[in-house]
Amino acid sequence: MPAARGEWETAEHHAQAAAAGPGSYELMVTCAGMAGAQVADARGDHESVLRALEPVLGLLPREAIEEPGFWPWQHLYADALINTGRLEEAESFLRVREDLAARRHHRSTIARLSRSRGRLEAAAGRTPAALAAFQLGAHHLEHLSLPFDQAKHDLAWGQVLRRDGQRRLAAERLRRAAEVFTTLQARPFLDRTEMELTACGLLPASRKSYDLNRLTPHEVTVANLVGRGMTNRQIAADVMISVKTVQAHLTKIYAKVGVASRAELMVKIHQDHSRGAGTSGTP
Repeated sequence: MPAARGEWETAEHHAQAAAAGPGSYELMVTCAGMAGAQVADARGDHESVLRALEPVLGLLPREAIEEPGFWPWQHLYADALINTGRLEEAESFLRVREDLAARRHHRSTIARLSRSRGRLEAAAGRTPAALAAFQLGAHHLEHLSLPFDQAKHDLAWGQVLRRDGQRRLAAERLRRAAEVFTTLQARPFLDRTEMELTACGLLPASRKSYDLNRLTPHEVTVANLVGRGMTNRQIAADVMISVKTVQAHLTKIYAKVGVASRAELMVKIHQDHSRGAGTSGTP
């Protein structure tokens, strides 16, 4: 879809065309919610994902809306709850949908919810449970032709592995994800994967935005997310660190890059990206 490729104008046009008004049929409300949520998810705007799906949550009766495989929106909502720090809500939301997917033996739904479960367990500091969830999701994805879902699964898995200090295993997952996102031209998701690889110290200099001799891998990741217009809270959710840690990284980044504000940093990043546009091919 256009949002997954970073074609924002086209994606927004389609989302607006799908918009549902008061009194719309359940089908229209669900389609509109999913369209808006997918655009917001690709942008990393987690609060907007929640807002887009609120009308879907309000639909009654809910049997068809919740049936696994009919309308795959549940993992988007769960991820947004996790990314905004609403872990208890995410736990309650996920448990019901996981049970239903298991009863239906619906593999793609189980896989998507397993990715969300892995991210939730990691955010709660339960790494072994997180890795078990990713293993379950991988098992169900193994015989399905869902390359985008597989790549998103590998990205989330790699993020957790890296934060657990398992860099070699993380790199394997992240490289697999990067290859698929490159093939699919899924630029926003490829950017996130490259940032994780950068944090592992694996990207060549030509793929990075500025002098990495001055910035640590974590600082490069935070700076690139600032360049995408993300707030400190959004960055914290995206890379699974605290807002306070983001602020600490930014203080060091400002000093190293020679800027005095977030706005100056964004200008610097965009200038460096423009200069390096011709050397950003896949390694």
